Amino acid sequence: MAMPGSSDVDPNSTQSRQFEQIEQPLGVKAAVTLGGLALMGWELWWFLGQREPSD
Repeated sequence: MAMPGSSDVDPNSTQSRQFEQIEQPLGVKAAVTLGGLALMGWELWWFLGQREPSD
């Protein structure tokens, strides 16, 4: 009796892999990271910095 998930398919074959890894240039990685950090900072400023002081 075969175990669930076991098959005769080579796990390294291109058909069995769902995603193919693509190496991105360092500039693209840096731009996406900085853009994400900038958006998170803007959101924090928007929600925390926009409050009017309560008297």
